[in-house]
Amino acid sequence: MENEQVTRKQHFLPVMYLKNFTNTDGKLWQFNLKYRTYKEITPAQTCYKDFLYETPWKNPYGKKQFVLVNYLENHFSTREMLYSAYISLICKKICTNNVNISDITTDERKVLAEFTTNIFLRHPNLMKAMQLDTVTPEDFRKNDIEKIEKLFGKEAETVLLFLKKCEWLDEQFSEGYFQSVQRMFEGMKLVFLISCNSEFVTCDWPILKAQIGGEIIAFMLPLSPKCCVCYSSIIKQEKISCITDDLVNCYNKLHIEKKLSRINYIYAHRKQDIERMFEIEGKCYEQT
Repeated sequence: MENEQVTRKQHFLPVMYLKNFTNTDGKLWQFNLKYRTYKEITPAQTCYKDFLYETPWKNPYGKKQFVLVNYLENHFSTREMLYSAYISLICKKICTNNVNISDITTDERKVLAEFTTNIFLRHPNLMKAMQLDTVTPEDFRKNDIEKIEKLFGKEAETVLLFLKKCEWLDEQFSEGYFQSVQRMFEGMKLVFLISCNSEFVTCDWPILKAQIGGEIIAFMLPLSPKCCVCYSSIIKQEKISCITDDLVNCYNKLHIEKKLSRINYIYAHRKQDIERMFEIEGKCYEQT
């Protein structure tokens, strides 16, 4: 693995996810919020950052610039094949007439919760906020630093940083952050919102959080132009709900109305669904 060519452009929004919003030419509309410009692009052309998931050695030697080159990148690629298959199946199922929320299987729920966790945790802004590139006193306390120092010497902190990223991003790490967040989603009630005419848009940080006071009561993520998943801690009954065009447009506007929005781009299957976001007056409600 150390001889593997490192992937430079590492996507924080998976290509397989953005493909759900592409047209017959394999492209989607991108709207630049800063410059108010439109562009048709392929999913591979956006939502990436150089060496995002790599951990550089302090003193690289030879070609070994990073710890376990492409470890997380390759792991994500493998999981994304699973995510793609399950999300396609789920979206097809819930858009079928007479389907019930009970028709979503345990395996489908588990994979969907893992996918949502993956999208939520791997964004560079959140990774930065969680100090994944900094070794803290807590990191030393929770690891056997003496053992690591015996094995890696002056690179012990580098190894700690690598382990820290894995605990945050790799669902295989037992009792890691990833598993905790996934269990949170699995413990919430599941609702699917289905659009009949208007379409859901997405963005470069697509998960919306709804709050009452300081308590998060819901997480929402568009899975496709016709389907949005919602995890809620306050509803009593899970369901699949068809919603009106006005509500779809209202939801779309939340991406740019949330108070702490740090998004740069909006993506859509159809350009007109982005344009409608700026034609409708008034706000639905603000997110934090």
